[in-house]
Amino acid sequence: MDIYLSTFPILNALLIIKKEGSRVLFRSFAVFSLVFFLFTCGPSFAAANEVKTAKLRLGMTGIEPGMAGIWMAKDKGFFEKEDIDVELINFTNGTDGIFALASGDLQVIDVGGPAAARGIVAGIDVKFIAELLDSLPYVLFVSPNINTSTDLIGKRIGISGFGGASEFVTRLILTRFKLDTTQVSILQMGEESTRLAALQAGSVDATVLLPPCTTIARKLGFKELPGGNVEGIRGQEDFLVASGRTLVEHRDWLLRLLRAILKGDHYFKTHPDEGRACLVKYLQIEDPEALAESYESYEKLFTRNGSVNTEGIQNLLDFIEDPRARELKPADLIDTTLISELDKNGDIERINKQ
Repeated sequence: MDIYLSTFPILNALLIIKKEGSRVLFRSFAVFSLVFFLFTCGPSFAAANEVKTAKLRLGMTGIEPGMAGIWMAKDKGFFEKEDIDVELINFTNGTDGIFALASGDLQVIDVGGPAAARGIVAGIDVKFIAELLDSLPYVLFVSPNINTSTDLIGKRIGISGFGGASEFVTRLILTRFKLDTTQVSILQMGEESTRLAALQAGSVDATVLLPPCTTIARKLGFKELPGGNVEGIRGQEDFLVASGRTLVEHRDWLLRLLRAILKGDHYFKTHPDEGRACLVKYLQIEDPEALAESYESYEKLFTRNGSVNTEGIQNLLDFIEDPRARELKPADLIDTTLISELDKNGDIERINKQ
């Protein structure tokens, strides 16, 4: 069929030339040239100039201020400017999100480090591609009858789910208190609002919380246990994690996504009024104190360049009890090439100068 279409104008032109003479020759040749171009060069010319819109499903685990950069990227049109159509999918815990990523239901996910690291250790083909926060401002809140760390012995501590950031943080705090997990009962309770309600109902005696739930917990009469703040400890923060297949097949899409999210993070930090409005919209925060604490806590934690900290990844490997984790190094879990390319191209510097 392709041969027929490309040669037919030639035959047609020859017939016309034979019948009508040389004056027609020029006109026929021009027509032939145009038709030949459309059939042969036209498609490739159009394809070269067509901007392909990427369609990505981005998973998000939990609803907390660490997602603000992604929300801001969506609301300010940064995804559109990068020619990517992003669908946001919410998960109640990181483990479910990693399974969805592995199955191909997602291309990338914003997830706590522990769930992703456990998945990689178990053989799931995913990689850390960027770090969104330097750490998370988790605080251990306890019921009024608990005053010291030894009072936790025999008590019930609520977490979102096993393998997630809240379990990781809880174990870190217990280690700091020189307590073993066998000395307490760790219960899966779900997201923060559910854990706070369980603390209020007396179903648990302690749980780790993030802003804005920290403000609400104080107003309800619960207190922070001294030494129960893990801000600054690396590994439990939000990361972007991509499937191996997406890294191979859609690397350009991931570069565009990273640029847009880093723009969103930067915009959140440099536009306080709009940043607070974003938190009100997505977190439904009505309490002014809770809003102020949430913004002030997270604004300083967003990373400047998205580079994954290897110390945090090593903390995760040390935390995982699976013996296969001892055989891995942080470099085995990270794909550094995307952030390196954005840095080399000057994209990160341009974003931070805006």
